[in-house]
Amino acid sequence: MRFVVIVLAVLSFNATAYGQEVSDGVWAGAPVKVPAARPDALAKIFVQPTRGGAELAGYLLQLGPDRVTLLINGQRVELPLDQVQRIQAPRRSIARGARLGGLIGGVWCALICGQGVTDGRRWAAAVAVNTGVFAAIGAGIQATTPRRATLFEQAPPQVARVRPSVCWTVAF
Repeated sequence: MRFVVIVLAVLSFNATAYGQEVSDGVWAGAPVKVPAARPDALAKIFVQPTRGGAELAGYLLQLGPDRVTLLINGQRVELPLDQVQRIQAPRRSIARGARLGGLIGGVWCALICGQGVTDGRRWAAAVAVNTGVFAAIGAGIQATTPRRATLFEQAPPQVARVRPSVCWTVAF
């Protein structure tokens, strides 16, 4: 029974992976069908330009070595990375932290709390209380994370240091 519960707990964790190859319609000389970008399946990001323009909010289509491609209001926008100061993604919701904490605490207590309890109602109450406590802990941990995660940041320009041509040394 414990093995089944552990396997179900492990399988209940799902991870969402964002990213897809977006082509211009040609790959190795053959035409390729460009997938229709659904905004609900793409990662929302915020792009801050280097020249102090307005922040762009859109969905990430492609992040290459020299450019970033966004979907903004249904339009495909390409920006060279040298014109981008910072790319950020919003943090995950606090409710996600609460769900994850509650799941971990509930499964853990369902496996462990039954060892010293003989009554099924007390076991269920212990699992319910433990789930609530762990959900609060998970929400608290998620609330302490920064509002946005930085995915890319342009390195500041290197300033050449001027070394003095004459140095004085005083020794006593």
